[in-house]
Amino acid sequence: MIRRLRQLLSTGETQRQALDQHELINETLQLLRSDLVNQQVTVVLCLGAAQAVVYGDRVQLQQVIINIIVNACDAMKQVPPGDRVLTVSTALIDEREVLV
Repeated sequence: MIRRLRQLLSTGETQRQALDQHELINETLQLLRSDLVNQQVTVVLCLGAAQAVVYGDRVQLQQVIINIIVNACDAMKQVPPGDRVLTVSTALIDEREVLV
């Protein structure tokens, strides 16, 4: 966990590689777990059946996912805590495109 946080905070070289989309999302949610609990946000995962491989820099892609989740949580601040539900879904559009 600490290693992953350090990687997110570092400004090193881009390392493009093949990544499992579902693994990337799960790792990112683990990084945000305590923040989601503190904000009383329930996460619902609807991961597509196909294991999609995406190509890119793990840290940069995690930063994008983190920004989207943080923005979604900020948008729910006025929603009563019991109703704060964030749904993260994925789908394989075709061999070159995935949807998150």
